[in-house]
Amino acid sequence: MMSVSSDNFLSHHGNKRNRFGQMKAWRRMLLGSVSAILACMFLALIFEGVLRLMGYGYPTSFFLEDPNSGTVIENERFVWQFLSPQSHLKPHPFRFEQKRKQNAIRIFVLGESAALGTPEPSFSFSRFLERFLQHRYPERSIEVINLAMRGINSHMVRVIAHECIAYDPSLIIYYGGNNELVGWQAPGPDSRRTPRLEWIRMQQFLRASKSGQLIQSVISSMSSDPAVEQDMTFFHKHRLHPDDMRRQGVMDRYTKNIKETFEAVTARSIPLLVGTVVVNERDCPPLASLHREDLASLELERFDQFWKDAIEAESRGDWAMAASLFQRASEIDNRFAELHFRLARVLERQNDSVASRFHYQQAKDCDALPFRGTSSINAALKQVVEGLDADKINLVDLDDIVRTHPSSMNEVPGSPFFYEHVHFRFNGDYSMASYLFPFIQQMLDLPRKEPSEEATDLPALLDSARQLGYNPVLEAMMIRSMIQLQKGPPFLNQVDHSQRIEAMEKDFQKRYAEFGVVHFQGAVKWIQDAMQSHPNDWNLPFLAARLAARLKDAERAAVFASKARDLMPHASLIRITLAHYLTQSSQKEKARAELNEVLKRYPEHPEALAALGNL
Repeated sequence: MMSVSSDNFLSHHGNKRNRFGQMKAWRRMLLGSVSAILACMFLALIFEGVLRLMGYGYPTSFFLEDPNSGTVIENERFVWQFLSPQSHLKPHPFRFEQKRKQNAIRIFVLGESAALGTPEPSFSFSRFLERFLQHRYPERSIEVINLAMRGINSHMVRVIAHECIAYDPSLIIYYGGNNELVGWQAPGPDSRRTPRLEWIRMQQFLRASKSGQLIQSVISSMSSDPAVEQDMTFFHKHRLHPDDMRRQGVMDRYTKNIKETFEAVTARSIPLLVGTVVVNERDCPPLASLHREDLASLELERFDQFWKDAIEAESRGDWAMAASLFQRASEIDNRFAELHFRLARVLERQNDSVASRFHYQQAKDCDALPFRGTSSINAALKQVVEGLDADKINLVDLDDIVRTHPSSMNEVPGSPFFYEHVHFRFNGDYSMASYLFPFIQQMLDLPRKEPSEEATDLPALLDSARQLGYNPVLEAMMIRSMIQLQKGPPFLNQVDHSQRIEAMEKDFQKRYAEFGVVHFQGAVKWIQDAMQSHPNDWNLPFLAARLAARLKDAERAAVFASKARDLMPHASLIRITLAHYLTQSSQKEKARAELNEVLKRYPEHPEALAALGNL
């Protein structure tokens, strides 16, 4: 039997220590660094676990389970992880059962403010689609749930899409791309490069963690910086030249985001309907223009002279001379957005529709404040869709369809469809739904008639207005709000801005100035009729409540708002509005109860806290 002496044992381990001590310095440093990193990660995980056990922070998922009903509802704090807890952006209220009924058609709509419906989500294209489906397939349970939000882009939509596939949708609709170059993670005045997608996602992951929420809260409490005002100075700093290399970086990220979004949906065999982005080209001048960065001073002088002479020719109606001079200026700098817009107008006057259409598109694509989806956005959508399984995904070229509509003069979309740059009028949303509907029927394999019969069987525009409660009084309120929007940034530097606002105001006065009490009462009755046909639609009593409030009938407004609250009891928007009407009608205790219900769910809700403090 072999024996090992204590001397040999100590000598053996002493050699090990000697060998470690003889390791090269860089190896010892590397080993020490790795050990320190692993220790920090271990401590961070423990800290994260403790915060979760303590219930610290807010939920970051888009969907939540309502503890009272077990239904799925929106998370009003969802955007905090991307922006900050001071953000007022919230999903539009929704509620649905976790398990889809056997005969139900459940459609989710993904996108931004244009898909949400602005200024009034009650009249988005998703609402029209819901009514179309209810009309054609009354034997089916219909759920068209609008998940679109104002102020978000493909980074957030990707997260929402990955979550919504768990709720067994029959189909998902994607309509988005207007907020990539100006929204979250868009190039700013202090950034020289576009952050990589991997870095953005890692950063967002850390911000969404409980530890990240705590750190963000501490930093916010220590910061005394005032909120950044988005005035014209702010937008001036955020102009982005059409040839800026960062634009391509944004497009690369957008392409990856939508590709992953579409793949996540189709991998679950969920039909996906994608629409190209439609924007106002004809009646929305560029928001900002920038010259070529390498433009020499002498070239700029020549450009300015051609520019001045062209505008003078345009003002006196000499379209041919104006076009010639604008084209001479374009030879010096063809990336100046306003030049393309003005040239498009004078070419249109000369009935050169092809050239005019080209320059309207160039004006959009060269806009230095690109709040409208550019041609590159639609090209990316088409490229990604073409690379996926055609059996599970379908692209509707809405941009091309709208261009062929009779109201699109010379195949250029304009004010007949839009309020301003991207947001649809009532008839615009109706048209979008009409274009999408046959594709929905096809992808869901729904019973269909002959195409000619199918088209005439859809509810007409007036019938849709009746079902949705839309009326001239609400139309006037919506138009007024959009005129007010265009009176401020970032619209102030548009071509002929003051003249266009003046024309809008005159048209508004001509059409709606005589509206009075009788018209508002008729509008409320119109909505009540729609409520009879659709008693479970919370949007209808909520619309009626706002009209009753305009009639200074706070008590009646509270009755309508209570009906909306009963249908959507979790929604803070409805409860806070109801509390306002209850306060106005001297029902302060009931108002207090509504506000306290909001604070049970959202203890930090600034509007609820402020309203409670005023009682």
